[in-house]
Amino acid sequence: MREEFNKMPVDAGMIGVVDADWAKARGGHVGDDCENEKIVLPPGKYKVTLAVRGTWNGYVRRSGIVNTSGVLVVGDPCYIWSAGFNDTARAWDALLDEVDYFRARPKRGVPGGWVVADTGGDGGFDASVDFERVGD
Repeated sequence: MREEFNKMPVDAGMIGVVDADWAKARGGHVGDDCENEKIVLPPGKYKVTLAVRGTWNGYVRRSGIVNTSGVLVVGDPCYIWSAGFNDTARAWDALLDEVDYFRARPKRGVPGGWVVADTGGDGGFDASVDFERVGD
């Protein structure tokens, strides 16, 4: 399955795909007023491939496994942890430490996870996300 997104706003130099419950457990906000897009899938483990065109780094493609509870959030992760929602600025700083600015890989077998592409700068970028179910 593929989802296409046009002119995704970026303010932290990255576009990502993260599990909504994983984000909420770390102080993120994924309500209806969240800036990012949401994709509803049957819960399970998915190979996620994120491709972003026209970034400061050119064409960027990243893949990984995300174990989702059923809702994935696509966009700049900073919007999930943006200031103004339940003290999320501190949660954003703690998250960046936990995941080494999204350079770390998600732990195997742990629910949640992420795939993040470095855009090299801010702006609006076109992206596609491919999902392939690989387990329960």
